[in-house]
Amino acid sequence: MPTTTSQERRRVRSDVPREAVRHYLEALARQRGMRALVLAREDGEWVGVGEAGLDLGRLAAAGRACARGEEDGVEVEEMCEGHDLYAHAWTSDAGTFTLTSLGVRVARVRDVVSTVERIGARGR
Repeated sequence: MPTTTSQERRRVRSDVPREAVRHYLEALARQRGMRALVLAREDGEWVGVGEAGLDLGRLAAAGRACARGEEDGVEVEEMCEGHDLYAHAWTSDAGTFTLTSLGVRVARVRDVVSTVERIGARGR
């Protein structure tokens, strides 16, 4: 029997890699009850989903800074409104990326990285 993730992938698809990644992040965020989930490149470009009123660009920047150990604790705390921020960084042939979640950590990060890289490879 297919899992929720595979069922959602079949229903919501895109041939545009950026949109496909956004759909994938949206499904992950919904499944885990995250307030926001953002994938950012080192150059500042990002794609993400989140609750209304959240500044996803600012969240992406905070995640990149946290992953490098450079975050401003006061600013991050203010932005997160008491919710935990989780950041995972990795480098691949396509560049350096940071996956930032707000409220709940991303489970099975390696699987997420593999899926994001597979989606991105379609666009190259």
